Amino acid sequence: MKAIRNILILWVGFWPTVQMAQTQIDNASDYHNVLVDQHNLLTKSKLNYAYLVLQENSIEVLDSVRGEVASGIEQSLQSLEELGAYNGDDAFRATAMGTFKGYLEVFSVDIPALLEKRSERFSSVKNLSSYFKAEEEVDGKLAEAERVFIQAKNLFSQRNKLQVSRDGSGDLTSQAEKVNAYKNYSRKVFLQYFSIAKLNADLWKYYDNQDHMRADLMRQEILLKANKVIKRVRRMPAFDGEEGYKNAVINLLTKYQILAAKDYKQLIVFQEKLEEPGAVTSAEEVDYYNKMVDRHNDIISDYNQEVPQLLEKMEFQQKILAEKVLPLSGIPKQVPELEGSR
Repeated sequence: MKAIRNILILWVGFWPTVQMAQTQIDNASDYHNVLVDQHNLLTKSKLNYAYLVLQENSIEVLDSVRGEVASGIEQSLQSLEELGAYNGDDAFRATAMGTFKGYLEVFSVDIPALLEKRSERFSSVKNLSSYFKAEEEVDGKLAEAERVFIQAKNLFSQRNKLQVSRDGSGDLTSQAEKVNAYKNYSRKVFLQYFSIAKLNADLWKYYDNQDHMRADLMRQEILLKANKVIKRVRRMPAFDGEEGYKNAVINLLTKYQILAAKDYKQLIVFQEKLEEPGAVTSAEEVDYYNKMVDRHNDIISDYNQEVPQLLEKMEFQQKILAEKVLPLSGIPKQVPELEGSR
């Protein structure tokens, strides 16, 4: 929690550093810089929040930081309210205010609605898909508002013949675009993984409850869907030349497919056999039973050894992918502990 507190202090400290000491600025370059500096601080806060969402599971923490960001946006809007037009030209300021109001709506309305979906996102493929879609819409709104601001900034510079200089906004915009590209790619790959992993978790849940009929239905679903999902992931392009993450997902899904084709079937047959009245009576049946027990234990042992290793490799490759665009504070912990897994 100490790290989170430090992040909060950093964010809270963003806005007081840019103050409007006057309501009228007569120099075009200074006027431009005031607006750009305000926007740069907001962009940093958006990026930091995006990193936190990838790293932090506590909805309470996320909502607290969201509220801090929203308060900072309100402070920036108040500052712009006090800033007059530049020589009668109010287009840049008006656009900046529209952009900031767009950010405020996202952090005051859209993100709270998104957080409401967050706690249940791993409960079903449908819920995760809905959550990812809502997350993409939020990212899209923020990106579009930023695009409009950058366009207005460039037009103001052209009208006033300002020398285009390195003001930091280009770097921040580029970083935001990279983060969104990573998130979009990661969501697509992860959703494919989750569509099979959830079936696998449900199979084990039913198996542990000795509901072999439903367990076998999950096994059949894995067989029905896994091959299509694997092909879909294989067709996905590399992300910035990196294919390790999607290949690790393919390897794990292939393992689930192999298990469903043979080992899971044997486990379920064994469970059905034990439920038969007087299943083990003769010496031959005892021998058969003991062999089935050995096979059962071998399957469980292999699963407990191989599947966690494949999951670990997937998480490792995901981190490698994330490290291309994210700071260490934003490296995600996205693989959920699914109910019913071994």
